[in-house]
Amino acid sequence: MSRAALVNTTGLSDRWVKTRLICPDAIEATVAESGFDFGLQDVDQVVHPGKRTQGDSLQFECELRIKLDGAKKTIHFYGAFVHGPSADRFLYLSWKRQNPTDSLWIQRLKIPLSGISWEQASGLKEGQVLQGRISKDRKGARATVDWAVQ
Repeated sequence: MSRAALVNTTGLSDRWVKTRLICPDAIEATVAESGFDFGLQDVDQVVHPGKRTQGDSLQFECELRIKLDGAKKTIHFYGAFVHGPSADRFLYLSWKRQNPTDSLWIQRLKIPLSGISWEQASGLKEGQVLQGRISKDRKGARATVDWAVQ
């Protein structure tokens, strides 16, 4: 059975989805410190750098495992880049010190997955990508994200 689409014995739709984050260049430069790595943080605290796009944004990609519960119209997110309690899952963009002294992290920005709608998740077709465009504006350590299917 392919990794892209699975159905488990509970009847929940279970699939892996390619996910892309588009991050304005200005976010990376918000830290006044030098000697850090910036990128998408996995659950093992490894920071994966993004790729610069033509428009000077940074692009990050990962795979999310999503389970859709059609009866309750809920989405559950899993995977190597998913953080937080089941009711409030998110991705992290992180500034990690290369030579930590007292703290490993300079700053971390939560990318909430709660903005992905039932219609977007349940309507994904093979080969489509969930894309989140991160706004330059944010509320503290939580990003404002516009999610779309590409």
